[in-house]
Amino acid sequence: MRELIDLAARMGVRVTGAFLSDGRTGFSSIETRTIGFDMRLTMNERRTTIAHELGHQHYGHVCDGDRQERAANTFAAHLLITPAAYAAAELMHNDVHAIADDLHVTVELVRHYQAHCLQRDGMYTYLRQRIPSAQP
Repeated sequence: MRELIDLAARMGVRVTGAFLSDGRTGFSSIETRTIGFDMRLTMNERRTTIAHELGHQHYGHVCDGDRQERAANTFAAHLLITPAAYAAAELMHNDVHAIADDLHVTVELVRHYQAHCLQRDGMYTYLRQRIPSAQP
């Protein structure tokens, strides 16, 4: 978690926790350079939400749409999941929940990583192009 807070600080973004009453897990404000997460989230959910919202900040998204959400999820996946850690988790588990626990992220982010960051070709798996600035 500390690495995400450090990255946010380097990006000039303030991270806040709050009890969000509208069902959202997090939010991002480009104008105030602030992101927030719901305090009721688990640690894995917090990490994933903060990384996702940092993606919105990175790209300067001011409105949410499917394309922006996908880009923010891809940013978060590249930020939180390294190819080596994913490969090790996948070798140990064939259950997405166990892989997510090993990687300290949500199941949804693992599924996004599998669908949008990896490319499988027979028995080989390749990593699609990484976002250069996604590493903390």
